[in-house]
Amino acid sequence: MAPGDLEARVPGSSALLAPAPTARVKARQCPQCSTPMVPQRIERAEAFVERCPGCEALWVERSDLRTLQLYAKSAARRAAYASMSDAEKKELAHGLAEATKGDTGPDVGVAQAALSAATGVPLVDKLQGDQTPYLTWLYAAVLVATYFTLSAEALAYTSGSGDVLGALTSGFAHFGRWHLAGNVAFLLVFGTAVERRLPRLAFIAALVLLAPFTAFSQALDAADGTLIGGASGVVAGLLGLCLFVQPKARVTMFIRFDRIYVPLWVYGLFWAGMQWLLWVTGVPGIGWLAHLGGFAAGLAAGFVFSRRRPA
Repeated sequence: MAPGDLEARVPGSSALLAPAPTARVKARQCPQCSTPMVPQRIERAEAFVERCPGCEALWVERSDLRTLQLYAKSAARRAAYASMSDAEKKELAHGLAEATKGDTGPDVGVAQAALSAATGVPLVDKLQGDQTPYLTWLYAAVLVATYFTLSAEALAYTSGSGDVLGALTSGFAHFGRWHLAGNVAFLLVFGTAVERRLPRLAFIAALVLLAPFTAFSQALDAADGTLIGGASGVVAGLLGLCLFVQPKARVTMFIRFDRIYVPLWVYGLFWAGMQWLLWVTGVPGIGWLAHLGGFAAGLAAGFVFSRRRPA
């Protein structure tokens, strides 16, 4: 292309090019006039544009054009900053400091910190996606409503019965207020994180299918006639999904009221390891296999979604 064409495409490119006769670049002849071309270095990069001294044409490869664009943008930013007054530079520095000073952690109040430390419910930040989690809120409200209006025995799945309807409704059966409160608290954390990124229909499908899957999983380790219920298996599945749909998320944890931050996948694997350990040691009364089954199903669904989701 002609020098003017390159300048029109990348403003300021002419100032970024300097002759580099000693560059270790294989000399090529100009396709237009067969004159040996001279390499022109792009700033300090090991990238070159070839210039024909005969017809003045420039030969630019696509990768070199991208390099020119990056250096041109950088030069434009430096020029813009140099043209600012001292007051404007101070204002800019103050704005950058304000924007980044909270990056070490979420803005956690005293009440949130106390609640998280007392209950073990994590705080998750650095979430992607902007969908409002209406379905999570609705599901949590339905869990509370069914607890106060329907008996857990009527909703729970009876191990060994093969009752598909009972397996579908088992996620709404809670056998105590603390059972309900814990599941709702974790649901609001991980359900919100998943729903912000997952399509609505996929999220609904996850809520519907995870409950019977986790009920049947727990039935593998329960005596016939045992009542199985609770949304903890569904929440475990949402946690597994979260590891793929929120790869940049991190968890705020409190140890002796000191905040620590860990990547979500570290928290998820540690949580799953604890569920397995408690299961193999025979701690009774909790659906450990429902948790592990839901978590594994969530991981599988998250992997599939992450592979098919457009960039």
